[in-house]
Amino acid sequence: MAWNHRENVVAVGVTIQAGAGVYNAPGVNDLMAVSNITNTREPVTTDDPTATGTVWKPPRILLGKTGTVGFTFPLRGFGAGGLPLANAFPFGRLMQSAGYAEIRTAAAVIENLQAGSTTTALRLAAGQSAVDDFWFGVAIQHAAIGAGALGGSSLVVDYLGATKDAIIAELLGVAPAGATQYTIPAQLTYVQGTLTTAPPLLSVSVWRDKLRYNYVDCRPTQLGKDVPVGNEYNTGFPAVDVSLKGKLYSVQQEAAPQVPAAVRAVPIPPAKGGKFLLDRVVLGHGGIKWTNTYEVGAPSNQNQADGIDAYEIMSGTGVLNLDLNQADLGDFDFSSREDAQTIMTAMSTWGAGVGNRFGLTVAGVVIDPLNTGARNGFVSLTGDAFPVDVDKRTALTIW
Repeated sequence: MAWNHRENVVAVGVTIQAGAGVYNAPGVNDLMAVSNITNTREPVTTDDPTATGTVWKPPRILLGKTGTVGFTFPLRGFGAGGLPLANAFPFGRLMQSAGYAEIRTAAAVIENLQAGSTTTALRLAAGQSAVDDFWFGVAIQHAAIGAGALGGSSLVVDYLGATKDAIIAELLGVAPAGATQYTIPAQLTYVQGTLTTAPPLLSVSVWRDKLRYNYVDCRPTQLGKDVPVGNEYNTGFPAVDVSLKGKLYSVQQEAAPQVPAAVRAVPIPPAKGGKFLLDRVVLGHGGIKWTNTYEVGAPSNQNQADGIDAYEIMSGTGVLNLDLNQADLGDFDFSSREDAQTIMTAMSTWGAGVGNRFGLTVAGVVIDPLNTGARNGFVSLTGDAFPVDVDKRTALTIW
């Protein structure tokens, strides 16, 4: 690819900072292959209060510079080479900055169930963790779930430490017998929970032509995990839409861009050949999307060069957007679930190969009335579902 004055943005670099205001320059292992990149340089200005007595607006005074970075990351895993080290997966750093904890299952857990499993819960080995939610969001495999890497996998939507019960997102045909083998594959799981400590600050770099724009103290303002079904009508991939706000640190000349060749060696898997369930019922659909929106702010501080400390997450919202096939609903009674505000779970799995399989868990949501629409000539139902909890309400796992 030629390196010229065309729109040649191929990657962003994402690193975790050692502290506020400490820019961390990216290397080749810190790159994300992205699309739809935008970045801004936004002045912070005020007016000269002494320029009065004229119809013309007073000249502005520059107080500082902020900036925003936006992009789409088509979801691709870390590949078959094994789990990255802690905090080493650039996409994982982005998830952590948005308040998701990175949970590493470094080696597969292969054990036998205890007696007492049900059609919705696998009773794990007696030596497993006694901590509630310890296995929340992880992929788990058992013959009773099905066959194959995706068909035989489900996602854990709740874990009861006292009984070792892993509650899964689907309804099995039979309760699994005790002393039968289950597997929790090696995986990275990103769990959104209650923020008890500040998420890490990010340094983000964007290459445009021969310039590199460097941002410091970046926080997310939006993170949307979009899972459209891939087919002849929709050629889109599952992706994460990202918006970040930070401080413009520097703009520097570079003779060549950073090209994420190693990252792009892992294919982007479309969302097909996996599973989607809502309230443990398999439903046809056009896609789902979980969107977090964040309000960020910074405390005033005269001791800082730009008069404020690093940005912090002040508040946030989450919503699950649904696009379902009305023809596939069957006996699934939406009206009664809407009226009763039934608490439901959603699960989506897809992928291709080791280290490139994905699972999205959304636990504990209630739905608003859905609206009738049209998609590809068929009737669809679209609408939103909202979480009822603030802790352990969604997870994204890669295995």
